[in-house]
Amino acid sequence: MTIDGGKPHAVGDRGQRYEVTFFNPATFSRQVLGWCDTIEGAESMAAGVNMHPAWEQPQIEDRAPATQAQQIQGGA
Repeated sequence: MTIDGGKPHAVGDRGQRYEVTFFNPATFSRQVLGWCDTIEGAESMAAGVNMHPAWEQPQIEDRAPATQAQQIQGGA
């Protein structure tokens, strides 16, 4: 989904490895805060969730395929 006149290739999570989510007690649901291509960026976003007065339980999901994640971490 893009805003009228927006560039689809510049909107959303394409190419972003990490997804940061949080629990919002106001809606009783887990919501996506955003995406990052580095773990440091995702950890920074999660720290922001911890500082928010209402949001809880930040989670970082590594969305890389299992084989790619293993190669990056030095696994088989």
